[in-house]
Amino acid sequence: MKRVLLDEIPEGKVSLENECIPRWMQEGRRLGGIVNGGYFIDIGVPEDYFRFQEDVRKGDITW
Repeated sequence: MKRVLLDEIPEGKVSLENECIPRWMQEGRRLGGIVNGGYFIDIGVPEDYFRFQEDVRKGDITW
């Protein structure tokens, strides 16, 4: 993510998916992404973070 967009994210709890990205799209900002076929987990969700820790401990993924 370019610095100009990072600087526009408000402090505190914010949802990029529900707040920032839709606004940027409405503004006609140029956005992009990549397709990731590998392991992905949202460690911002406590249950997922603990699952990530367990996956590392079991050796299912390497960190």
